[in-house]
Amino acid sequence: MRKSILSAALICFAVLFIISGCSNNQEMGSRDTVIVGLDDTFVPMGFRNDDGDLVGFDIDLAKALFERAGLDVEFQPIDWAMKETELNAGNIDAIWNGYSITEERKQKVNFSDVYLENRQVIITLAGSGIETKADLAGMRVGLQEGSSSLDAVNNEPEVVATFANGEPVLYENNNQALMDLEAGRIDAVVADEILARYYMDQRGEEKYVILEDDFGAEDYGIGVRKDDDELLNIINTQLAEMKADGTFDEIYEEWFGEGSIEDSSNETSIFTMIASVSNGVGTTVKVFFITLLLSIPLGLFIALGRLSKLSLLRRMVEGYILIMRGTPLLLQLIFIFYGLPLIGIVFDRFTAVMIAFALNYAAYFGEIFRAGISSIDKGQYEAAEVLGLSKGQAFKRIILPQAIKRVLPPVSNEVITLVKDTSLVYVLGLNDMLRVARIASNAQASLMPLVVVGVFYFIFTAILTEVFKRIEKKYGYYR
Repeated sequence: MRKSILSAALICFAVLFIISGCSNNQEMGSRDTVIVGLDDTFVPMGFRNDDGDLVGFDIDLAKALFERAGLDVEFQPIDWAMKETELNAGNIDAIWNGYSITEERKQKVNFSDVYLENRQVIITLAGSGIETKADLAGMRVGLQEGSSSLDAVNNEPEVVATFANGEPVLYENNNQALMDLEAGRIDAVVADEILARYYMDQRGEEKYVILEDDFGAEDYGIGVRKDDDELLNIINTQLAEMKADGTFDEIYEEWFGEGSIEDSSNETSIFTMIASVSNGVGTTVKVFFITLLLSIPLGLFIALGRLSKLSLLRRMVEGYILIMRGTPLLLQLIFIFYGLPLIGIVFDRFTAVMIAFALNYAAYFGEIFRAGISSIDKGQYEAAEVLGLSKGQAFKRIILPQAIKRVLPPVSNEVITLVKDTSLVYVLGLNDMLRVARIASNAQASLMPLVVVGVFYFIFTAILTEVFKRIEKKYGYYR
């Protein structure tokens, strides 16, 4: 019995490595395709429309540029806070998404020539009484974490010191900051002017005021690796030619010309929102079922290792469980995808997700199964021995069926938790339901996509709850 479980565990590990091919990114010297990393929530530079397609000024500009250069382009959504890590690890070839040129970033990447100018503006509610930067003293000022807005504000420490609590309030995105501004939880927002005016148009421009004071002008550029002179030359050459022949101006007029932003602010129907959110259902369901397929048998193997009489095996399993349960799943995802390449072990995004999820949940299932097996009275083993059953037969026919009945409730809790944990795949740029809803919420400046995805999760969880209720009833001692 133990040999068969060991074989099943080994098969699980093999499946983990072949789910998506365990392939590394292509060698950059081939230059057939350029992979552009972006935050696909950054309207109107690069974001997803109601159909889930990537659109925006930077998207159109990149497509036109690389087409002229005879190169294919792929757009890879990334966690914006990890953009330089993604670039220098070779997962992407360029950062192109309203990427502001700063001295700090110049230490990490090579920038192209400037292709667009911007400034960091201060946004308040109409009638707030805040008219200058000096009026921010004692006020709660919000901005996006990891953004050039934060860099610009921190360049004026004497101003930051006057903010409430002596620091800005950080948000995951500017949409959240503006919602808090409307709710009265903060008094002002600092953001890129291009993005700020888009959101103001979406939410109602009359609600807001942009102060004449700002936190400085900035330039947008495209970031490439320090040693990638070839790609940098291609980008700079094509940008110059596009500006000279009018191609750049045509794309600019399409996105920033009169009426262009207004056209994008049409009311979005609930059916369109549902269709948009449904684009992420496939990833959520795939991660959920593959995790269960791998982690449950692996968890049983871990439980047996935890109960083993072999001291070394038992201690190894205990150490594994301690690590898996003692560190956040989010951190494990980051370590497997970004950390392991430092020692030459490289997985693609989906494979890294599945390895992290399977190993993490196997540890929890293992402890649940161990508790179930340990709860079976020793008399059951003795009775099986009297009946002439071997240890393997006794475990398979007597102990395991009873243990399964007892662990069904805690297993169902873990399974339901897994549904919600699938949202953590956003850190590697995979589009699950929640990430797609957040993108739609940012693009539409509305909370409705988040309400829709909440209904999706509720339905999914309700179905699983009913399934486990029926399983418990079927295999319970009493009916």
